[in-house]
Amino acid sequence: MDLSRRFPAARGRCMRRLNEQLAELEKLAVPLTARPDFQAFWQAALARVKNEPLGAQYREGASPFPGVRAFDVVFLGLDGTPVHARLLLPTAQPGGKLPCVLRFHGSSGSRGTVADHAAWLLSGTAVLAMDYRMQGGQTGSNTGFTGGPVYDEFVFGVAEPTSFYFYHVITDALRLIELALAHEEIDPRRLAVEGASQGGGTSLTLAALHPAVS
Repeated sequence: MDLSRRFPAARGRCMRRLNEQLAELEKLAVPLTARPDFQAFWQAALARVKNEPLGAQYREGASPFPGVRAFDVVFLGLDGTPVHARLLLPTAQPGGKLPCVLRFHGSSGSRGTVADHAAWLLSGTAVLAMDYRMQGGQTGSNTGFTGGPVYDEFVFGVAEPTSFYFYHVITDALRLIELALAHEEIDPRRLAVEGASQGGGTSLTLAALHPAVS
């Protein structure tokens, strides 16, 4: 039922209110908070991400889907932490390479099972999913973080930029992009990032930092 036809006056009031709210938002002038060394800091991090060996190891495992190969992957974070990930490869077209989506889980989650990524696999898209450090997956941390209780990872090491928990999370995720770029069956021109909550924040950060994210 199209209620706007039955209640045109109410529809008009709603539209006016929406337009007022949009006008208020357009007037916002939010000051930028990036420090003067912001660009240099992340350029240095990207250089380390690209230049230090990944040390990637692949082990093929069982897949519940015909035509999909599943691999457990371990690569090294910048501090030498073994980061656990999952690589899923549907059958590519002959002579072709696969688009790939890098998926990032929410807080306390994990890289998930093969079936958790079925929608992407059925569309012919490869999947790379990573366990965040010290959460619900297998990845630990070689960096010892200072901070509060174990569940307060969001503030671990926050006083020192390169010892901050999320510095390592983001550089781990950037290393995952490098893993995708190096894989012979993945199309480096078709990389996407996806996540919700913590994973959404990571995805937005990667899209801003790494030019390979399309």
